[in-house]
Amino acid sequence: MKTKIIKSLALIIVSILTVCTFSSCITLGVLIDKELNNPNDSFVLVTEPTLSYTYSDELQGYEVVVEGIAKNNGERTWDWIDITLMLYDADHNALGSASDSIESIGGQSTWRYRATAVTSYEPTSVELFQFSGYTNDIF
Repeated sequence: MKTKIIKSLALIIVSILTVCTFSSCITLGVLIDKELNNPNDSFVLVTEPTLSYTYSDELQGYEVVVEGIAKNNGERTWDWIDITLMLYDADHNALGSASDSIESIGGQSTWRYRATAVTSYEPTSVELFQFSGYTNDIF
């Protein structure tokens, strides 16, 4: 019985820490609610990402733009979401990533993202790597 009470108190303390420091320490929320910090469970790509790029003499590299539409299939409003897409060359070597973010996106809403990057080599393909983000709506 004593062990059960201690475990319950520890969970309550973690819960309080999560609420108090949620914006600065997202990983604590994973102990309480995996979905809370896993937007990959509710976000999907509505359209395939489109890749465009131009070579920049000034940057000595390729300015890359990846555009598409993502959707929050869940009901939860997210306070911040980031999309990260991996860029590859013709031999499928990773060149880096392009990302974009949005503040506040409601449940069942779509988002037209525009992720950007600069790479040293010519990109030929792109793949979704992850969605990441947080919400203060934990209860």
